[in-house]
Amino acid sequence: CFVRMSVTNICDNKCTMCGIWKVYLRNPEKRKEEVTFNEFKKFVEKNSKFLDLLGISGGQVTMRKDAVKMWELLSKSGQNVDWNTNAVNLPKVKKCITETLKKIDKDVIYKIALSVDGLGDMHDKVRGTKGEFKNLMALLNWLTEKQKKDKRIRIFISHNVTPTNYKQFVEFIDYFINKGFKQHQIFFRASDELGRFENDKSQGLF
Repeated sequence: CFVRMSVTNICDNKCTMCGIWKVYLRNPEKRKEEVTFNEFKKFVEKNSKFLDLLGISGGQVTMRKDAVKMWELLSKSGQNVDWNTNAVNLPKVKKCITETLKKIDKDVIYKIALSVDGLGDMHDKVRGTKGEFKNLMALLNWLTEKQKKDKRIRIFISHNVTPTNYKQFVEFIDYFINKGFKQHQIFFRASDELGRFENDKSQGLF
């Protein structure tokens, strides 16, 4: 059984097909409803042994101050680390990765999926953040080097297919295959598959 728990709606992207970054802007009181670390700890302790994989997501998980603490708890509960990230705040993401790898058990697999929704300016357009594709490629290069010394690291590419970027899909796949990624390391979905996606233009894409 696989569970991915959303632990925050905070996000430093402004994706054209996703409204999660607007949640607390529209209703700041909803931030009080975010799962606390103690609530998360109780859930993990009660359910982890029944789950093949328990991952956390957002929003951007690294915007929680206790993100590393959450991954450390999952590690000690017998879970691998499994999460998606953008690279808007590249130094912070790299810091969280470095700290987590130091704290988790030596036999824990560290799976990280880079959220890439196009190549170059296309990604920045879909994600609403100028310069982020460049940051993501810098993060990919940094992780690839780190992986040479730490075999726990597994790198994946996560891609949302939208009405804006779908014509670039074949080129997108070829780009990462040429970078050495295997087919199973690249996964994608139509943008209307998640409930948080609110752009009506994505409906009926396929």
